[in-house]
Amino acid sequence: MTYNTISTGEICQKYTCYDNLKNMQWPSAVLSIFQNIQQSSNQILVKNKAQDSIQGVRYILDTEPSNLRPVKSWTIRIEEWNCTAKGTIKAKDTLLIRVSNIPQNCNDLSYAQHIKDIYVQDIPMDVSSDTAFNAVMATSIFISKINAGRLPDIKKILSLYNLA
Repeated sequence: MTYNTISTGEICQKYTCYDNLKNMQWPSAVLSIFQNIQQSSNQILVKNKAQDSIQGVRYILDTEPSNLRPVKSWTIRIEEWNCTAKGTIKAKDTLLIRVSNIPQNCNDLSYAQHIKDIYVQDIPMDVSSDTAFNAVMATSIFISKINAGRLPDIKKILSLYNLA
C-alpha cells in the first residue's frame, strides 16, 4: 500500500479555535503529558493511491460550553475518515475523552479522577485507573503523530493500550 502525504494547505486550512491554549487553563498538572499541545486541533491527510482515496485523522480539543464561568471540562476527540474518488465519505469517532478541569493544587489525584468519560469508537467505557491512564496515553500518541505529520495506526494504538 503506497501513501503520499498531502499538505494541509492543498486541501484545507488548519482549524484552530484558540490561538493559545495556555490562556484557557489547559492542562491540569497531573495531565502534564498534554502540556505541549499548542493548538486546539490539527489533522493529517494522506492520499492512498492503491484505493484511490484520501484518509484523514484529526484531533479536536474543545471546552464544555460555558458562559462567564471557568472551564469545567475539556473534550479531546480523535476522528478518522476516508474519502473515495466517487465522493463517498466515511467518518467515525475513534477516541473521545472528557477531562475535568481540576485546580492546579490537586496534584495527588489519579487519572481516573481527572477523566470523566471515555468513548472508544462511540462505545462508552468504564473509567478506572487503568482505562483512564491508557486512554490518556493513547490520546497523547495520536496527537503527537498528527502534529508530527504522520498518519497514526489507529487499530495498533488502540490495541496497544487495551482500548480495542
